[in-house]
Amino acid sequence: MKGVSAVIATILMLMITIALAGTAYMYITGVFQSRTAVVLAISDSDCDDTNIKVWIRNDGSQQATGVNVAIDGSDVTCTEDVSGDIDVPAGSEGTCTVTRTAGGAGNGASGYHSIRANAGGVSARGSVYCGAATA
Repeated sequence: MKGVSAVIATILMLMITIALAGTAYMYITGVFQSRTAVVLAISDSDCDDTNIKVWIRNDGSQQATGVNVAIDGSDVTCTEDVSGDIDVPAGSEGTCTVTRTAGGAGNGASGYHSIRANAGGVSARGSVYCGAATA
């Protein structure tokens, strides 16, 4: 009884290798695309007597919708958007401006404030220093 010829065995091994490589490629690209769809970063922040302004950059490949901003652990309402959440297109920046209250706790107080922006499980952190508000 004869076995499979060497030519057929080589062709079968080559086809199996190509199929496995193709499957691995499809799996890896699918995983990496879903993980880099939205990549948030706080690129800058500024504080004056009346407002705290935060620039949020999206380095991902999809638009970040409903970016929620918190200062010192408390959600804040960005004045650019009635709902308080902002949308940041892929590869660009969005801003969130929050009104300060003089002498108040949280975003109205002087000193360093921690900033957190998140959208769909992706988050970024930063900080801003505010002097005493006079307004």
